[in-house]
Amino acid sequence: MRRRWSLVCLVLGSAGMAASGAIHLQLWATAYREAAVIGPLFLLDAVFSWLIALVLLASRHPLVAAAGILMELGAIAGLALATTTALFGFHESGAGVGGQIAAAYGTESLAAVMLVASLALRRTRPREMLRWSVSARAVDPNKPGR
Repeated sequence: MRRRWSLVCLVLGSAGMAASGAIHLQLWATAYREAAVIGPLFLLDAVFSWLIALVLLASRHPLVAAAGILMELGAIAGLALATTTALFGFHESGAGVGGQIAAAYGTESLAAVMLVASLALRRTRPREMLRWSVSARAVDPNKPGR
């Protein structure tokens, strides 16, 4: 049962990452394309959010989930800095473009929380996280050719 809930959390976390990437792509295309440093970071966030979400769904590897968690926490921190002080000389004011700040916080938080829950439900020991899921299959040492 824990494994099933872990998978549900992983899928929801991947969906949150993909939604966050979509928000960043929309913001890049409509508002931040010309911004010096922030613009390319929005585009990179979109691309890597989708890439990590797809690889996570395909592999279900805990290290990919950890990368997704770090990516989303970094995006949350960047948004928090941009709205409170400034990030790379850029200060976000108000609710952002069309209220996208709340949507970004929501999708990024959803992704991070669901991916943390997925890892917690796996009950994987840290040493096992380093092995690829393929190597976890049982190999019969008595089988010829092995």
